[in-house]
Amino acid sequence: MAIVEDGFLVELHMEREERVVGSVYKARVTNVLPGMDASFVDIGLEKNAFLYVGDILTDDSSDEGDGRNRGRRRTYSDAKIRDLVKPGQDILVQVVKAPRGTKGARVSTRVSLPGRYLVFMPDAGNVGISRKIEDVHERDRLKRAGERIRKEGGIIIRTEAEGRSEAELRDDYRYLLNVWHDIKERFRTAPPASVLHQEMGLLFRVVRDMLSADIFAVVIDSPEGHERSVELANALSPGLADKLLLYDETTPLFEAYGIEKEIERLAKPKVWLKSGGYLRIDETEALTSIDVNTGKFVGATSLNETILRTNLESANEIVRQLRFRDLGGMIILDFIDMSSAEDRKTVMRALDNALKQDRTRTKVAAISPLGLIEMTRKRTGENLSETLRDHCPYCEGRGTVQSALTTAVRADHELRGMVARDTNPAYYVCMHPDVAVEFIGEWGGPIHKLEQDTGRAVYARPDPNAHREKFSIAPADVPLMQKSMRGLKPGKVLDLTVEAYGTGDDLRSIAWHNGILVEVINGAAHIGQTLQAKLTNVSRSYMMAELVGVPTPPGVRPDTRAFAPAPYPKAAVKADRELQPEESIDKYFTTDRAPRYRRRGEESTTETEAKSDKPVKEPKARGGRAQKPVVIEVVPVPAPEPAATSAELADARKRKRRGRRRHEDVPEGETVLVSVEAETETPSMVSVETGPEFPKITLPVTEGDAGEEPQAVEVAVKPGGHVFKRWPRRRKGRPGRDERGGSDMMGSDESL
Repeated sequence: MAIVEDGFLVELHMEREERVVGSVYKARVTNVLPGMDASFVDIGLEKNAFLYVGDILTDDSSDEGDGRNRGRRRTYSDAKIRDLVKPGQDILVQVVKAPRGTKGARVSTRVSLPGRYLVFMPDAGNVGISRKIEDVHERDRLKRAGERIRKEGGIIIRTEAEGRSEAELRDDYRYLLNVWHDIKERFRTAPPASVLHQEMGLLFRVVRDMLSADIFAVVIDSPEGHERSVELANALSPGLADKLLLYDETTPLFEAYGIEKEIERLAKPKVWLKSGGYLRIDETEALTSIDVNTGKFVGATSLNETILRTNLESANEIVRQLRFRDLGGMIILDFIDMSSAEDRKTVMRALDNALKQDRTRTKVAAISPLGLIEMTRKRTGENLSETLRDHCPYCEGRGTVQSALTTAVRADHELRGMVARDTNPAYYVCMHPDVAVEFIGEWGGPIHKLEQDTGRAVYARPDPNAHREKFSIAPADVPLMQKSMRGLKPGKVLDLTVEAYGTGDDLRSIAWHNGILVEVINGAAHIGQTLQAKLTNVSRSYMMAELVGVPTPPGVRPDTRAFAPAPYPKAAVKADRELQPEESIDKYFTTDRAPRYRRRGEESTTETEAKSDKPVKEPKARGGRAQKPVVIEVVPVPAPEPAATSAELADARKRKRRGRRRHEDVPEGETVLVSVEAETETPSMVSVETGPEFPKITLPVTEGDAGEEPQAVEVAVKPGGHVFKRWPRRRKGRPGRDERGGSDMMGSDESL
């Protein structure tokens, strides 16, 4: 049911289930809580009702009365709840607040039965007059009439009684008195937790409470409802039955009057004003806050005038929103700060005048020193938001969810904690796609660092059905994961659908292939398209690709040296070796900074080895352990002249002891043979090509040799034929170089 005033929707009432507010029950006390001065009673609903000690005491005043006897209670001013009710006791209660959220209904033993012109209160003993009747003579007339017709209990004369005769008031009183007697009779025979009096439905309440001379028309789109409402009007207000109209058009009633669009617009948190300002309404369990903002309104004369006009327009709209949304409880109004005291008074008068149209009881405090207005509005049940909407099952009513980066950081921390507690060599992490993108990181940096720090292999995979705040981490089946990546290597061409991730300067072009994130480095201009792309880098959770036939903008290509993979755990290496060499994924982990080193028995494919015409021996592995690279500094020195002086020889010896020998005559691109000698093993010859980093080269040695310095290193540089020996530092318990008989300066060709 909608109420439209001056073309504006001001109230919306919905009833989708049986109404409990106003109904009278025979309740049984189930629990008494002395610490809360309250008890819980069973009235037959899903949750027990709450009965406060103050709702048991009888009050001779009324909320709608003249207030002269306000605050006078009968005899229980200091009574305790345990003195008034006992567990198992049957009492008569009326629901004053409907169940809301996790709370049950609130009930009271003070019963009030509303009629057309009167409200009958069996436990009261006075006559009250509605505050909305302002004429003094009319108030006196109704007061005297009420005293004459009242036989028992108390009554409140409602606003609709203004101008009505004493006979009409007496008929209404007799009807309510009979209802009360029926309730008392049923209480004696009814079982506990049963309904004694059911409050009428929405249609009856509209005719009883809202149909008046001020109403232009009541339009009803149901023939049955129209017929029933006419019968009620003839019984309650015979002269107003003609205002009830039947709507029989094909267009829905709310759509014809533009109410559907108005409901959709007004139900949003942000409500725009005609001037360009807006209200922001936020409802919480504790209170409702309404913030006023100028928005697009800039005014025309001065800032003070702009603020005043916005606040005055907001005052009327705020009251309209209170009525439309049926907001109750504590309400905080944050008007725009006004420096003028007169302006503040003007806004307060506008708010008070607008609240006179609200039939629900309100109480407004003055503007606080902080510029806020505190007010309360009687709450009887669910408001419009609670009726129309449910809590979001995804965010659980918070209105926000964790960012993908926050969830990714949580997953990183949890994985590091698991690594500290167990010894699994590899982990499988399943999460929302957005979280997976943040977990892997831009250019794969964060997940690479995670593998380096933990020494574990990490396989991150997306799940579109996963909650954005949830993730799962479990030990990974390494052979199964590598089998799923079979055939993925640099140079392979795939069909990828380019997607956009991020916004603005953080926009990235990505794709997914078999659950692996692919960074398309030149795909920013092809979002949403499916194109061919060539892989340039491959790792466990991340790949990089370039679109075929699409130029890569300058400055977009990343530094691939940042993607040196973390060392494989021993258990993972063992599982990896169970695959054929061409099936191994780890052999594709190549970068500029960390050249690929061959496993034992793996066929060499490097261009440098292909150009070498001499056989190359593999370093021997001790105990079948994995090989690791070691960096050895090769420092060629020129051969001494035959007629070298003693001073030159002494200088050469001095430079040798410092380990700083230089040779500038080795051209770049030449082949250098390096021999690594151990104590009892045959020297292994490795051919390398001199490059920009020479004299630093990377040699494959066994894991046992990586932790100690080689016994000797001999280098032959071609062309030139220069030969030298570089001895390690003397170690405790081992012979020095003089004792070993080695040449202190240059060796001979026989030493090779």
